[in-house]
Amino acid sequence: MKNVWMFITVLTLTLSPIWAQAGSNIKRPSLSEKEVSILHLNLIRNHFEASAHKRSFFSSSSELNDTLLQDIDLFLNQYNHLPIAADALFLKGRILLNQDEEEKAAVTWLQVLYEYPQSETAISAKQRLLILIEKDWDDYTKEITAIINHKIKGEKTSRLLSLIKQLYKIDDKNLDNALADLQIQFLSRFPNYPYVDEVQILYAHNIATTSAKSGVFAFEKLLTLYPNSAYRAEALLATADLQQKELKQYDEAVTNYKKLIREYPRHTLVKRAYKNLALIQMKHQKDYAGAVQSLNKIVQLFPKDEMSLWALQTAADLQEGKLKDPFSAVQSLRKLAKMFPNYEKEAVKALKDAAKIARKKLKDNNLYTQILQQVVKDFSKSEAAPRALYDLADFTEKKMNNRKDAQNYYLQLIRQYPTHKLAEKARKRLY
Repeated sequence: MKNVWMFITVLTLTLSPIWAQAGSNIKRPSLSEKEVSILHLNLIRNHFEASAHKRSFFSSSSELNDTLLQDIDLFLNQYNHLPIAADALFLKGRILLNQDEEEKAAVTWLQVLYEYPQSETAISAKQRLLILIEKDWDDYTKEITAIINHKIKGEKTSRLLSLIKQLYKIDDKNLDNALADLQIQFLSRFPNYPYVDEVQILYAHNIATTSAKSGVFAFEKLLTLYPNSAYRAEALLATADLQQKELKQYDEAVTNYKKLIREYPRHTLVKRAYKNLALIQMKHQKDYAGAVQSLNKIVQLFPKDEMSLWALQTAADLQEGKLKDPFSAVQSLRKLAKMFPNYEKEAVKALKDAAKIARKKLKDNNLYTQILQQVVKDFSKSEAAPRALYDLADFTEKKMNNRKDAQNYYLQLIRQYPTHKLAEKARKRLY
């Protein structure tokens, strides 16, 4: 038996060079890269045309189309530097349309326009686009038409970035999916482009609309691969927001909010970081004192921002209800009225709430009258002012036993608001 195996081994080794030599005698034509690319694309086109023709009589071959799309992507990776790549992109759009993926077909044809604007294929792509949006796209025909007619200039990467930014402004989920494919292509093809981080941040925002986890990954990719990116603060905030609002990962969100605050203490996005941090602290961590600190930082850093109004009102609610600190609540409410006099409705309500706390919880008569005087002084044209004067007079007379000051308040009410219904009651109190 051993001798038999030795014989087979020797025979195999002897015949192997003969087989190899026989194969090498077959003559094959030597083709250039351009010739190979033409043959390759014709092969894809022929299979698609045959499949599309059969579709009208039978049914579409989605499996074949998927294979052809994958092969076109391989083709583009290999021959993207050749003019024929424009034809491959155009064919990709046709295959996508054949699969009823109209948005992806449109984005692909737009890519032809922006990547190969001087080619004859771009003319065909534009014609197809105009037919497509005229037929089916009532929702954002205007936006796509503007992109088609946009003055295309600059080098290839700049042109594609311009296309991505224009498409990003259109709010449509189906179009977002098509845009994501274009963004991924850009990131894989041009990793060394100076502004590739801008594409990454747009892609992250885009993908986050359909998957919070994918969004977190995409934002963290920017933070990891582009640590000096101008979009780092934005990525930190977006990551934390997804963790807080979508994934309910509150500890992770707090970490990223605090990282943003630490790295960019004066950045305009910090106010949102403090706000969402405060929401987590008071709703999920029950850290009411910490929440008040975060709210006060908003007021300190952004005193003229409307968010500071919200921060002061929220801080007052926590101070009164959770921290059992009514005096601090009064201070926050009075500060709100001083800082935001133009928000009359909110400011007057804050002073009314402060007056109520001062009278009922603090039982501080002087503080109560001071707050009513603040209403009269700072909001004399509001409906609350004559009411505050009447309450001042009534309280001073009945609770503080000061008839003289009470009369002065009645007289001030009659003088400043002679036609007000409370003026008649004030006259009766005087005499």
